[in-house]
This record gives sequence, structure tokens and C-alpha cells, in this order.
Amino acid sequence: MVSPQRLEQARALVAGLCRPAAGFGFCLFFSVSDGGQRARVVHAVAADFDDAWRLASDALHLEMTRHALAGRWLRIDWIDRLEAVSDAQLNERLAGTPRGRFRQGLCFDAKLQRPLLEQELNANAILQDGLSRTSHALLNTENLAVYAADRFGSEIESTAGTVLVFGTHGIFSDETGLHRLASNGPGLGLRDVGHPTPALIETLVGQAAGFLARQVDADGRFVYGYYPCFDRPIPTYNMVRHVGTIYAMIEAWREAPDPGLKAAIDRALKFVIRDRVAVMEDSAGEEFAMLVDGGREVKLGGNAVLVLALTEYARVFDAGYVLTMARRLARGIERMQDAATGRFVHVLEFPDLSIKEENRIVYYDGEAAFALVRLYGATGEERWLAMAERAAAHFTAAEYWRFRDHWIAYFTGEISLYRQRDEYFLLGIRNFEAFLERDLASRTMRPTFLELMAAADGMLDRLEGSASAHLGEAVDRAAFRRALNVCGARLLDSYFWPEIAMYFRKPDRILGSFFARDDSFRVRIDDVQHSISGLIAYSRIISGSAPAASPDRAPTPSR
Repeated sequence: MVSPQRLEQARALVAGLCRPAAGFGFCLFFSVSDGGQRARVVHAVAADFDDAWRLASDALHLEMTRHALAGRWLRIDWIDRLEAVSDAQLNERLAGTPRGRFRQGLCFDAKLQRPLLEQELNANAILQDGLSRTSHALLNTENLAVYAADRFGSEIESTAGTVLVFGTHGIFSDETGLHRLASNGPGLGLRDVGHPTPALIETLVGQAAGFLARQVDADGRFVYGYYPCFDRPIPTYNMVRHVGTIYAMIEAWREAPDPGLKAAIDRALKFVIRDRVAVMEDSAGEEFAMLVDGGREVKLGGNAVLVLALTEYARVFDAGYVLTMARRLARGIERMQDAATGRFVHVLEFPDLSIKEENRIVYYDGEAAFALVRLYGATGEERWLAMAERAAAHFTAAEYWRFRDHWIAYFTGEISLYRQRDEYFLLGIRNFEAFLERDLASRTMRPTFLELMAAADGMLDRLEGSASAHLGEAVDRAAFRRALNVCGARLLDSYFWPEIAMYFRKPDRILGSFFARDDSFRVRIDDVQHSISGLIAYSRIISGSAPAASPDRAPTPSR
């Protein structure tokens, strides 16, 4: 049970912040969860704050007793703005709001008898159609009826065609203390942490890496992901994302070594090498390897990201022996590149290696080029750098900056460590300029946006100390850094803090992960992978520990 001292601390803070809603007085919501099940929510309305607090506290005590709750997490919200709209006006607002982006509470009666918080609406899929996957918000009456029956004991019936739309302010209490929650902006309803610091990022990366480690089963496969509203596992699988997640876990281990994380990395990597990599020989007797996905496909991106994971593993764990397999995989990539143009083929049939699709996902190209440069850095073998430079020529000729691809940013940042040429810097500059023009104002701030900007930041540092420095004269570094900081701060809006996780069916399952709000709050291993990689890179920038610029640096081969 929530202790009297804890409730009194919360009351003292709320009393100083809470203001009555015009025409209704004080409306308080108490939400409580122990982490194993969806939060139980109670509310109370009264003209006087003390009366509202007493009614809500009594209702909380009754609910906790009924469900045998200890009160691990307690959240208190209050209505601070409210308006009445017609059913037609509400439907119009929903139709103009992207899926998952409606950020207000709703009450379908005129007396605030059965109000629902924004978090309740979204976590119970009440504002989305899961069957047709409509891109905008809409009222799901079936899900509303199910949740209302649980919350209020009966279904909600609209009265007089009027709906109350309201905003809230709130606080959250757990074992770490009291946290004020943001009342506006993309981080609405989440703790106000200010701008992310290296210390905070280290904590979040550690928790996210712990989440990924828990997803690796005894055989080395990941639980691919969840739709957390109803704790539904995602039934598909993608080996490119499997190996990309290993790469991010290795990055996280480098920041904060953990035995459980290392064991999970090893299981996941062993599964790939043992069960999904086919080693073959060409006509000259040279071995090459292909990562086989789904039993019948070889994807350029699969080979590429596994090379990245292996080179990172070799560096972080001083395990140069894994580079033998990395070389084989790179020779597999070589078979997918046109030596004259540098262009890659994306998908081959297995086992005959005939072309299945010349183009599938543009990201495969940047992944391959980045992996080749990383392998060059690990081995010093010019073969891989020559392949990467041929790819760069193709990227420039085909104007790849149009795709605003974070992998191209990684590639241009990495190759500038070894080859500081105008065309590589221009590719990198145009890539982030194309991003800034279209995506920075996006309502959906994807983790790959932070990766792109962080990688570009390192490239710009190297540009300043190179013979190509004149190319950067038109770049407003102050504006660039502001945009980078927006990406870093906004990424935290998709982190499953306990104050939002508590409203989903199995809070502890998703705690510490990252979600895709516009896809039913989906949690998938690659969502967490890219968030980890972006935050680690960003933390190094803001702490001043990013790798130093070094013109035409020589590679440092691993043993």
C-alpha cells in the first residue's frame, strides 16, 4: 500500500500546482501499478481541492485493496484545461490527427463522471483501428467498451452528442522520488528531464540494452517485438535487424560492461553463424559467405550489418579471430557489386545466388559501404576500401543524398577518416541538408534521425581540419548543432518510462525500451537498436569525447 508519507509528499507538490478546471472544480486522477499488469485508474471531482484529494485517495485505497497492489508506481494527474465539442467536431479532430498522436483526454458525459486520460486512450488502442490500420486517429468503439467496462463497471454512453476534451498536468512517484511531468509538447505526460546529459543517456542505454538482452532466448533468437497495447508478440522475423541489434548491444557493452549482456550477445551471434550463414567457394577456391534470411534469400544488408557486428566484436572484445568470417561475408558482398559502376544488387536467391531483386531497400547500399570501410579499418586490406570507394562513386552519380539515409551519413563519416576527398564530404553534406529541409519538423522523430546527425557531426569536424574545409563554409554549424540537439532531446519522447509503460497490458515487459508511437506504440528490436546507437553517439558529442579528427588516418588492424 502507498505509505501515508509518500502520499503526503505527493499532495504537497500537487496542491501547489493544481488549479480548478473552469466550471468543474478540481478533477484528480490517481493511477497505480506494480508493473505486472495495466495501471488501475480512479478519479474524483470536487469544488474544493481537499475534498477532491480525499475522494481520490479513498478510491485509490479501495482499488489497491481489491487488486492486492503494493503501489510500486503512482501517478497523479489533474485537468488543467477543458472544452466541450460536438461528436462531429471530435471526429473531425481525430481525422486530422495522425495515428497515435492525439494527446488529450476525453469524457463522453457532461459532468466528468467517466473521463479517460490520454494515456488510457492510447494504451488501450481506443483511438485507432487495428484492422484497417487507418493512418489517422479514430474512435474504436469496441476497445472503448471493453476498457470502460473494466474501469467503470459498464460501457460508456455518450449524452447529448457532447464530448469534453481536456488536457492534464501531472506528477509521478516511484522508488526514485517524485517527478514532475511535462504538460505540453511531444514529451507530454513524461518526466521533465531537461536536456539529456551523458549521465542520463548512460542510464537509458543501460536499461535499453538490458531490455534487448532479455529478448534473447536460449538458442540465440530474439523475441522480435511486441504490440504492447495488448501484449501481442510480432510474429515475423528479420535477420538484418537481428544482426543490427547485436551491433548495438556490443556498442552498449563498450559503454557499460555487463556479464548478462555479453552472454546474450554471444548467444545471438552464435545462432547467426551456426544456423544462418552459408560458407561457399568460388571457382578459384576462395571462400565467401552469405547470410541467408527466411531460408531462400540473401540480402545485401544482412551480409553488411553482420560484417559491422563482427568488426565491432573484434575491436571491443579483442577477438580478431572473428574477422575471418567478416572477410568471407565481405567477399559475399563483392559478388553483389558491379565492379565497373560500384552499384550493388540487393537480393539473391539461395542457394543458386541468382538475382531475385536488384533493388529492395535503399538502406542496404549505405550499410554495405559502411561495413566495407569498417572492415578496412580492422584489417588494413585495401580490397575493402576500393569496393567502398566504387560504391561512393555510384552514390554520387545517383544522387543518394535524396534519400536522407543515416547509413550514408555513417559511411561518409567513416570514409573521411581515411580518404578526405571533396566528393565524399559533399555527399555527406548534401545528405544532412536534405534531411534538415524535410524531416526536422516531423511529428515523428525517428531514432535514425539522431544517428544521421551525430554521424554528420563527426564528418564536419574532420572537414574543418582538411584540405576540403572550404566546402563547409556554407554550413551553419550553430544551426546544425541546434538541430542535432532537437534530435537528441526528442528521442527521449519515445522511451518507455514507467509513467507511460504502466498503462499498457504488461508494463515490465516493455520498461526501458523505445516505441514507435505511429505504429500502435510498437516495440521492435530495431527500434531499440537505433535508439541505443544514436544516444551513444550523441552522448560522446555533448561530453566532448567523440573521436578526434585525423586526416588520412591509417587503419588499425585487429589481431
